[in-house]
Amino acid sequence: MLGKRLIQLVLFFLLSFELQAQAIEDSSYQYYLNAKHDEQIELGKSALKQGIDYYYLRYRLGVAYMGKRNFRKAIQQFDKALKMNSGSYEAKSMIRDCALAAGIEKLELYSRPFTGAKTGFMQQVYLESGMKQSSFTDTIGNPVFGQLGLQVALGPFVSLFAGYALAYQNNLTLNFRQHQLYSHLTIKPGIAWQVSAFGSGMVANVALNQSDSVFNEFSGLAGVSIQKSSGNWEWSLGAGIGNLNKLRQIQGGLTLTWYPLGNDLFNLRCMNHLQVQNASLTPIICPSTTVKLFKNCWLKAEYLRANSTNVWEQDGYILNNNPDRTIDKSTLLLTYKYAFYHDIYLVSQLEKKEALIEETTTRPYTFSNLIVGYTYRIH
Repeated sequence: MLGKRLIQLVLFFLLSFELQAQAIEDSSYQYYLNAKHDEQIELGKSALKQGIDYYYLRYRLGVAYMGKRNFRKAIQQFDKALKMNSGSYEAKSMIRDCALAAGIEKLELYSRPFTGAKTGFMQQVYLESGMKQSSFTDTIGNPVFGQLGLQVALGPFVSLFAGYALAYQNNLTLNFRQHQLYSHLTIKPGIAWQVSAFGSGMVANVALNQSDSVFNEFSGLAGVSIQKSSGNWEWSLGAGIGNLNKLRQIQGGLTLTWYPLGNDLFNLRCMNHLQVQNASLTPIICPSTTVKLFKNCWLKAEYLRANSTNVWEQDGYILNNNPDRTIDKSTLLLTYKYAFYHDIYLVSQLEKKEALIEETTTRPYTFSNLIVGYTYRIH
């Protein structure tokens, strides 16, 4: 008798759950037909809390968030739907549409592996050149530098960026050639998160013209980061180790990005890191904001407060290799995408630095940097 009642109780709960799920499906479908986005979102949240989760619910939630112009949340819902039905052309198409609406600079993160488009081996080529104008011209001088980088696909979710940079200076008291190789491996198994590993190595050949002596400076960096998106927020945890002429450094921390509008038309970002060097702890703070000025044109303003040597940025492809202390740095980055395959950008920077002249003597100076870059997306 007890077993029979238990079976009846289980069947009752299953029937109740099925009726409740059917009621949610009916309401969800009507909200979808009548474009009632707020009601659809509330219904979807309630259903998920009750353990009701299926393809059409996620798809309609994506449509609702898309109607509210919260494209980042819409992309996440369509991604969930796609995991339940990997052959859904509708979900793939919606992801691409949301990525375009959110800002074309993010399109490559959303469109290729998830829409079935061919990735191809070669993905992007970077060319960059510029000059640093120093206020400390007798030795620091005005170096010219350039870099070339290639991004290749190692699989549908794995890409590798590798590049070479050269800095050159030749004046009356000092000349040097700084050679640097760097790489950045990114694994992106899903839309909402990615894992990166990065490394860089530099050798600088420095000659003192007055004494004809030549010496080398060596620097290296390796680290990892994990980036995750959730709603209108994106967070990243990163850590790495580095050395500069046998000076050991450890740096790591948290970066937060907020998209108030739910798209890439405007965001606020702040990197909060700590660096351990010579048993001293130095905070490194880097707030920035990016805003879309007009069609295909974005402006980024960034401020780096470091007060440290050999500063590196978590998401950068190249370190700021320099034995001199970086006090702070202000950056303006203007990017114009005149076609899907072509980007050009202009970077203006002002760095406040401090050179070690003797063991206990330092000298402050500034760098005014002007950089011009070009990116070509092959696919």
